[in-house]
Amino acid sequence: MKRDIHVVAAVANGGIVGHEGKMPWHLPPDLRRFRQLTRERTVVMGLSTWESLGGPLRERENIVLCPEPSRVCEGALVIDSLAAAAAVASRSGPVFVIGGHRPWVEALTVASTLHLTRIHRDFVGDVVFPSFDATQWREIHREVGEHPIDGVPTRYEFLTFVRRATVTGSRSHRPRPGTTTLSG
Repeated sequence: MKRDIHVVAAVANGGIVGHEGKMPWHLPPDLRRFRQLTRERTVVMGLSTWESLGGPLRERENIVLCPEPSRVCEGALVIDSLAAAAAVASRSGPVFVIGGHRPWVEALTVASTLHLTRIHRDFVGDVVFPSFDATQWREIHREVGEHPIDGVPTRYEFLTFVRRATVTGSRSHRPRPGTTTLSG
């Protein structure tokens, strides 16, 4: 059975998603949305994302993508590929890829749905969300809000995209005409 793959990310100006192993902001409305999307589901993440969490996400099946299958991640399955992770996921519904950069790159080639939180503010960061071909995606939901981050009113958007039906050609993550880099 082919599993439905969803990508989830919170992205600031410039495509920033992380800094020194952490999210550079605290945005409670985004955390609530993340919980609503992923609760009682399977979440898949890279090893760096796993380590940044400090342990498994409660009420979810946690799968860590790692090329070392002997690696022990207490409270999670360790799998070497997204395809294998989707195949062994025991929770019903879609599999949510929650980061970092490499798992997102792989997932963006096969995902059916993309859940983005766009944070309209600059942050220092060392991890960026991968570029993707915007022509392959159709926006189906947008919700705009504002919430203070570090005392500064900050505008954000919850966006949901679905993959357009039958896109010919490669599903490459390399930038090309129509590519979105989330740079501002």
